[in-house]
Amino acid sequence: FKALEKKKVVNNKTSIANELYAIGDTYLETGDSVNSEKYSLQALALYDTLGNKMGLANVYAVLGKIFKKNYYKSLGYYAKANKVYTELNADSYTQVLTKGQVGQVFLDMYKFGDTLSPASKKLLEVPATKAGLLDSATIYIQNAIEISKENEDKENEYIFLGNIAEVMELKRDYKNAYLNFKMYHFLQDSLYSQENKNKIAAVEGEREVAIRDKQIELSNI
Repeated sequence: FKALEKKKVVNNKTSIANELYAIGDTYLETGDSVNSEKYSLQALALYDTLGNKMGLANVYAVLGKIFKKNYYKSLGYYAKANKVYTELNADSYTQVLTKGQVGQVFLDMYKFGDTLSPASKKLLEVPATKAGLLDSATIYIQNAIEISKENEDKENEYIFLGNIAEVMELKRDYKNAYLNFKMYHFLQDSLYSQENKNKIAAVEGEREVAIRDKQIELSNI
């Protein structure tokens, strides 16, 4: 991690913000939402100071994932991310994937109960009915599947396929639920074969070491 040391020496705040964002994102991938939030918020503050809008949008998207069980917070962060992406004319891939994640929240709201007030729904542009939630989730998730295919992003494709299979089952479209679920398992097996599992375990070990090293380095900034 000599590169990070050099960044600190020249006080390159953008690079430091990027490192903080990377640590937060890595913690999220390993399921540690507490530390993911901690480092993401540090990155957010630094990006804000720098006026780095793309950095802000990327962190907002991560925070949307972190707070996925808090619908108001999650959708609020996704709304901020999409607003900035639109202002910056970000590539459609990024925007559609973020909308797909909004679709995942809508699906959870349908399945586990909608706790948002009418005022919050209006503010966040959330469908007012359960049927509306499921319809919007369908559109956002299907679009995310298509753009994942176009970009050969198998990992996101398989995740969204699992989501759309659930949506189809809830809509009682059992044929398409089965077809999407079958494709979901096919991609899952392809991505997570035993060989890949071994590689993933090695990468996760490296990530843990990297996180510890970066935490030590950043504490000295």
